[in-house]
Amino acid sequence: KEKKLAEAKEKRQEKVNEATSEAEAAEVKVKKAEDSTQAFGAKDGARDAASMIELADEADELIKDAREDVASAKKAAAGLLEGCEDDLKAWLAGEQTKLEATTGRLEARLAKATAQAAKFREDARKKENEEVSIVEKRALKMLKHHQRVNHMKNEDLFEALDTSKDGKIDQAEWLAFFKTCAKDVKEDGDGAAATAAAPEPTADELSRLFASLDEEESGELSKETFVNFVRHFMKVARDTVITSCMTIKDSKTLRRLEVNEVVEILQGPQE
Repeated sequence: KEKKLAEAKEKRQEKVNEATSEAEAAEVKVKKAEDSTQAFGAKDGARDAASMIELADEADELIKDAREDVASAKKAAAGLLEGCEDDLKAWLAGEQTKLEATTGRLEARLAKATAQAAKFREDARKKENEEVSIVEKRALKMLKHHQRVNHMKNEDLFEALDTSKDGKIDQAEWLAFFKTCAKDVKEDGDGAAATAAAPEPTADELSRLFASLDEEESGELSKETFVNFVRHFMKVARDTVITSCMTIKDSKTLRRLEVNEVVEILQGPQE
């Protein structure tokens, strides 16, 4: 009986060793996942959104890989007592408890790493929104300048971008417009054109802005989407009137505007 029990214990020990090896391998992967999240705060302020999202993706992949290994080790530990001899249950239960404690600690570490990765990804989204907002202001300034110098309404501006005349703007048309549109330039002391008033958005930045406007991810901007994007509203700062034309002498008063009233600018300003 003792010999059979010793042989049975030896076989059970092999199972314990296998489960222990799985737990140790899982811990190595958990450490890699933790190390990936430690890199988040290194140069957080200096990173752009794209590199932050890339880091978050890498961390999520390592966390997923580690979680699968921890689950496997936990399953191995849970099955140690299946069909166990009565005389070995006390000893094996102790080994099982140790392994369950180990996998429990690994799960807690992974939960912390997961929370850090989620927060970092959220920070990346905020940074991306900030970056797109900056590009949006620069792009709108270029659109409005082209509109102003060509005396266009919003619908006319849409037609200028929709070169294929299919009632929508695709990304190629969007990018092409910013290459050829009227540029706002500064003049040097002699009145000659010098440099652009502000740095122009890059093709990559304009593509990101296009993607943010393309909420349906159709690869196109409808006329309604574009016109809503370029609509310009202003708040009345002091009492004034809307007149029928630009010159005061020949114009008629159409309507009085009151302070804090919001109006949409259809064209202008013009000198």
